[in-house]
Amino acid sequence: MKLIPQKVIRMTLFLFVVTILFSCSKDTDLLLDSVLNDPEISLEEKERLAEEVSEDGLVTRTFTFSPTNDAYLQNDQGHDRSIIRLQEDYRTSYLMFDLSEVNGTITDAVLQFSIDSDEGDGSIDIHKGISADWTEETLTINNAPSLKTRLASMNKAYKVGAPEKVSLDVNNLTSEVTTLVMTHSTGNDLAFASKEHPANKGPKLVITYKAPEGSPFIQQDEEDNTQEDNTQEDTTPPQEDNTQEDTTPQEDNTQEDTPQEEEQPDDTTTASTEGAYFVTTSGSSSNNGLSEANAWSIEHAFEMAAAGDVVYIKAGNYGNKQLVPDNSGTANSPIKFIGYTSQPGDLKSNQGSTFIYGESLNANKMPLIKGSSVLTGIGLDINENHVEIHNFQISDYWIGVISKGSSVVLKNIVTNRNGEQGNNNSQTGRGFQIYGDYTRLESCFSLNSNAEGINLKGANNCLLKNTQVYSDNLANMGGYYIAITGGGKNNIVENCTIYRDPSGDANLPHQGHGFILKDQATNNTFRNCKAYNTGIEVNFSGVHSNTFENIEIFGNYSRYNTQHSSCIKIVNGAHDNFFKNINISDTRYAVAFVDFDDGYVGPGGDRDENQGGNNNVFEGLEITNANNILFFNSVEIGWGATSRNNQFFDSTFKNISSVPFVTKQTTSGTSFSNCSFINIPSSKLKDETGSSNKLPIAFNNCNFENIGFSY
Repeated sequence: MKLIPQKVIRMTLFLFVVTILFSCSKDTDLLLDSVLNDPEISLEEKERLAEEVSEDGLVTRTFTFSPTNDAYLQNDQGHDRSIIRLQEDYRTSYLMFDLSEVNGTITDAVLQFSIDSDEGDGSIDIHKGISADWTEETLTINNAPSLKTRLASMNKAYKVGAPEKVSLDVNNLTSEVTTLVMTHSTGNDLAFASKEHPANKGPKLVITYKAPEGSPFIQQDEEDNTQEDNTQEDTTPPQEDNTQEDTTPQEDNTQEDTPQEEEQPDDTTTASTEGAYFVTTSGSSSNNGLSEANAWSIEHAFEMAAAGDVVYIKAGNYGNKQLVPDNSGTANSPIKFIGYTSQPGDLKSNQGSTFIYGESLNANKMPLIKGSSVLTGIGLDINENHVEIHNFQISDYWIGVISKGSSVVLKNIVTNRNGEQGNNNSQTGRGFQIYGDYTRLESCFSLNSNAEGINLKGANNCLLKNTQVYSDNLANMGGYYIAITGGGKNNIVENCTIYRDPSGDANLPHQGHGFILKDQATNNTFRNCKAYNTGIEVNFSGVHSNTFENIEIFGNYSRYNTQHSSCIKIVNGAHDNFFKNINISDTRYAVAFVDFDDGYVGPGGDRDENQGGNNNVFEGLEITNANNILFFNSVEIGWGATSRNNQFFDSTFKNISSVPFVTKQTTSGTSFSNCSFINIPSSKLKDETGSSNKLPIAFNNCNFENIGFSY
């Protein structure tokens, strides 16, 4: 078919017109996307991205407004920071935009903001405020605009770094100075960048409107988003990460829910005070807490601090207080209370407490609370979750710290003089009593806690690290040093040291319990620890499947020959526990199997089984300068107890001064494989005092040097 020229011309013109119409229909969408996604475009260019198309004398324009004021309200006070916070019934955000130069009808409005520092979820409602009679410097509960009309809502998860966009109802937006009020509900709190944010990620309001053809363009100046925060002078370097998560593999890959072990950042001299609160001894609940000069009181801080808050507490004597956090944090936004000496971040406690044994507590170094009686009161009582306390001294209370919340962090906390200090028949005071799962207790120090230094009581998946428990009060020495009781499972204790002054042993009714497990404590691990003048103990039939490895025990038997506790002690039916690479020196006996007829019945039916212990495995023991190697004893009940099938591998026993094996129990299945026995002058292999029962021992491929007994 032959096309005539006129038809070709008409078809070409038709296609051209269709293309133009289709292109024009997309202009507004393309322009809006360009404005939202290209922050480098100048203000003049934003309005000239496409040719204006006049329709009935009106042209469509788009302009991006920065807020003239932005702040949030908390505790009835306004906060002008580089971030804006939202939290249900606690924090409300206010954004002011000057739309007075919009010379036409608003046809579209999009609010854009960027999540920063603290992600969350839930519902955000955006209302138009009833007035604009406030500034970010003067915002309080008294002048904060009340809600007028809801313009939008959104419900989702808000991730850090994510830009958020929400369309507003334009029927209630006009050419005036406008307040947008943002509220949060049904979810975790969050924060987004304000106009003061150094990365220029503050909120934007993109307005599309119809203006008369030829009318002037909006001339509003952009805000300088790199300005300094003038609410307080901040000369300190950046703060430690508030959103870190431990990711170290679990101790035992065959079991779930073991404690996290990643090394947390230490409290260095690089701590930022951005968005933080302050506490001093002269602080007041009527202050805003935003600087030392306007600091909160310590009670008010513990009452008001919420998820994501960091509270810096200056050194000083805060007197007789019972501190109780009133709110919980979240996994990504814990509440932190951090003590400091002269400026935040100046206390380091990476490999142990900043308190040095032999020194006195010093309120000029760290915050101190001091009770009125060692027989009453609790210094720090934590019932909330995701709370962190760093750098604190607690003295002269019945209990220094009780923690029942989950995922609590206690770092560089020092407790001192807990419980009766003068009556050696009284066992009452406690340094740390931990009930909450996933607790992290690091670089802490317990000194002279009369009954218990640290007890993980029914707590699971906890990490106790770089911590010391000492007792040197000869009038009433500490009873328990680091204990896991009440069915505690999957806990890790590592790089910890316990010390018991041995010089008062002859006058004391008890020898002390060092690293001790009781009451169905299972699947716990102690490693890389040291014990002085006390040792390891597993007690009762529910205690099994625990591991002790790389432990050093230092006794003082050569000087104080009444000392019995610097050893490994298996008591009342504990079974199937594993001891590896344990070094013990200068002790009465290295390993003791003991039964006490106390009729005990514990949680879940745990009980005294009238036994020493069965099926425990010992590997890589190094025993030097001991009176006995093994001691099987039945206290109060004669020969009724038994101990069976306890095995020793690859171990060395050197310089044993007396009978190597003593028995007052019925035993069977004791064996030594690939072990060395060196410098043991005794002519007796076993002591059968009070009975004709024998102590059967199997020696498999063992080495004997300079020994006096036959085997």
